[in-house]
Amino acid sequence: LGERGSGQRVQGPVQDFNELRQQCLSSGSLFEDHEFPAIDSSLYFSKRPDRYIEWKRPFEIADNPQLFVEGFSRFDVQQGELGDCWLLAAVANLTMYPHLFFQVVPEDQSFEENYAGIFHF
Repeated sequence: LGERGSGQRVQGPVQDFNELRQQCLSSGSLFEDHEFPAIDSSLYFSKRPDRYIEWKRPFEIADNPQLFVEGFSRFDVQQGELGDCWLLAAVANLTMYPHLFFQVVPEDQSFEENYAGIFHF
């Protein structure tokens, strides 16, 4: 939250996860990030993809989405189409140190309790 592009600071105020989640819970709406909108330019800097990108929420692609299933391990991290193997190696190794992992991925978020369509890292 609060950044755009590659570490470039946004001009507006820093987004507060707890405040934004509470606003969504109070209004009964799911979070929509105005700093990172669900549009192609949020994912691509110059060249548009050759295929159509359809933005979906987790409940639209899985019956029971979960952030973690039976804990986490370095073997859970899969490269897929992300080309940055250095980033993935760092994330995978972070799982070996839970006290550090939960500083990066806080435990106060899930698809069940207080779900408002917003997560923070």
